[in-house]
Amino acid sequence: MAKQEKKELTREEKIAAWREKEIEKHGEHVMISKANRILKTEDVVPTGIPSLDWTLVVGGIARGRVYIFYGDPSSGKTALSLHIMAQYQKQGLYVMFIDAENTFETEFAKVFGVDVEADTFFEVVKPETTEQTFEIITSAVRAGVVDLIVVDSVPALRPKDMVEGNRKPDNMTAMFKAGVFGRNLEMLIPEMAKARASVIFINHTYETNDPFAQYKEAPTKGGNTLKYNCDVRLQIHAKGMLKNKLDQDIGTKVVYKVWKNKLGINHRLSNQVRLNWLKGFMINDNVIKTAVDLDVIQIAGAWYYASDKLKGLFEKMKIVLVDPNPPKESASDEDKQKLEGEAKKQVKSKKVDEVETVGSTDPLVEKDDKIKVEEKGVEFRAQGMANLLALIKANPQVIKPIKKLVYDEIALDRFLSEENAEVDEEKTEKKKDKKDKKGD
Repeated sequence: MAKQEKKELTREEKIAAWREKEIEKHGEHVMISKANRILKTEDVVPTGIPSLDWTLVVGGIARGRVYIFYGDPSSGKTALSLHIMAQYQKQGLYVMFIDAENTFETEFAKVFGVDVEADTFFEVVKPETTEQTFEIITSAVRAGVVDLIVVDSVPALRPKDMVEGNRKPDNMTAMFKAGVFGRNLEMLIPEMAKARASVIFINHTYETNDPFAQYKEAPTKGGNTLKYNCDVRLQIHAKGMLKNKLDQDIGTKVVYKVWKNKLGINHRLSNQVRLNWLKGFMINDNVIKTAVDLDVIQIAGAWYYASDKLKGLFEKMKIVLVDPNPPKESASDEDKQKLEGEAKKQVKSKKVDEVETVGSTDPLVEKDDKIKVEEKGVEFRAQGMANLLALIKANPQVIKPIKKLVYDEIALDRFLSEENAEVDEEKTEKKKDKKDKKGD
C-alpha cells in the first residue's frame, strides 16, 4: 500500500498547536489569550476628575501599570495622588504610601477623601534607602496585599552606598542613582503585571540653562530609566491661584498634560481643574466644563442647554428642575412705588452693579430672564456659565446623569480616536498619490 500523504495543517491549526505547547511549557500567564489583550472596565479605576480621565484616554488609572506625576512645586502632585488613593479605597482596593520625604500628614490626606483608619489603607512606609523602598514594594506586590502604591518622591530616594558613606556626591551621582532605579524597576514591572498592582512615582522638575528649554519637556530627576519604563507620564501645570473674598490664596488652578501614554494618545491636555487646599478637588465644576467640551451640554450663543441625550436621561430618571431664583410674592402698591423710586435714584447715581447675576432679585419681576421657566419646572437652559452653575447648584440631582454621559463619551472617544487616526492615514495617502501624479 502506498503511504498516505500527511494532510498539511492550516496556519490557524499551527498557531493553536504551538500555543498549546508553549502554555504547557511556560504557563498561561506567559501566553496571553486574545480575550485578555483588551483593557477591560474592571482593569481601570477612574480618578473621579472627568477631564483627567479623558486626558488619560482609558478613563482612569489602569491596574498593573507604572505612572509618573511630575510638575512644579505646589502644583498638586501629592494632592492628586491622595485623591486617586481615595478612589481606590471606594472600590475596596488596598493602597500604600511610601513617604520618602517625611511629609505625610493625616489631616491633609483626609481632605482628599483618604480614610487612614480603614483596613484598605495598608501602610505608610518611611524607607531609608532606594533599595529598601523597592524591596518593600516588591514584597507587597508579590504577596498580593496592595493594589496601588504611591512613592513620594523620586528625588528623596537615596542609594544605600550614599547613605552609608561609601560613595560621595560627585558629577556621576545622577547616573548612579538612575542605574539603581533602573535595575530595581526592571525587576518590579513583571511582578506588578501579575498582581495587577499600580505604582505612582511623584517626581519634580528642575531648572536648566538650556535657552530652548521652554519648547521641550521639563527635565526631571531619575534619569531616562523612569521615562522608558513608565506607561504614563503626566505633567501637572499650575495655571493660577484660587482666592477667597479676602483675596487670600486657598487653592490652585491646574492643567494636566500627558507626555507619554502607552495606553492611548499622547500629548493630550485637560481643561482647567480647581484644587481647593481645604476642600479638595472641585469635581462638580470640572464635570460641567468637561460636559461642555464633550457636547453633553451644548452652547448656542451665550446660552447653555441640555443635549438630546441629556434630556432623554432626565426624562428617564424623572428629574424635575427647580428655579434657582424663584419669583417673590407681589408687593403692595406702596412698596412698588418705593422700589421704583429707589431704582431711579440708583440709575441716576450710576450705582447699579454691572456684574452678571443669577436671575433678577427685583420682586417686581415675575420671571427670570436668564433661566428659561416652563409650566412643569425649569428647562435645563441658562444664559452664561454663572447662571448655569447656579441652576446646577439649585438642582444637585442633575450632576449624576451629566457625569454618567460624560464618562460614556470618554469611553466612546477612546475608540473614535482610533478611527480618526485611520482616517488621517487615508488622507495622507491620498495627498501622497496626488503629489506623485503631479510629479509624473
